[in-house]
Amino acid sequence: PELAVAARKCLAPWANVAVVCGDGADWPHEDVSRIYVTCTVLYPAPRWLERLPEGGKLVFPFGYSRADGAEAARRAERAGVILVERRAGGFAARFLGMAHFDCAEGVLAQDEATRLALLRAFTRGGIEHIGSLILSPAPDTQRLWLYAPRWGLCYDPPPETG
Repeated sequence: PELAVAARKCLAPWANVAVVCGDGADWPHEDVSRIYVTCTVLYPAPRWLERLPEGGKLVFPFGYSRADGAEAARRAERAGVILVERRAGGFAARFLGMAHFDCAEGVLAQDEATRLALLRAFTRGGIEHIGSLILSPAPDTQRLWLYAPRWGLCYDPPPETG
């Protein structure tokens, strides 16, 4: 709550910015053109993707922390930042760089299968070549950089429509 008060004060000059004190996985409640996440998550919150209109953009750090639950686990052991843009045929994704953010708390940080999938994907390398984010990828989907229970990152761009 204290951080939200300080942020509201600092961001008051910008009428198009809203500061919310709550679980980021539950927001936004309406369509928004831009979402910028400042903590490392295991996967994007479904609401972030649902509330992006075509042309809307999401920037978020994703990665994994240590599994032992130690205080050091709050810091991501390995994380990258991607830019996702909603297009008519799906979600285009572009790797922006490696990241050093604290890990989220709550639901976006509690999925051991995804943590292990991210560990394998980062170890394998090749993230700089991703082209799309896909939801619920099939295990036989070709050209996946990441295959996780809720999402995946594919080397191919989203399909064109029209």
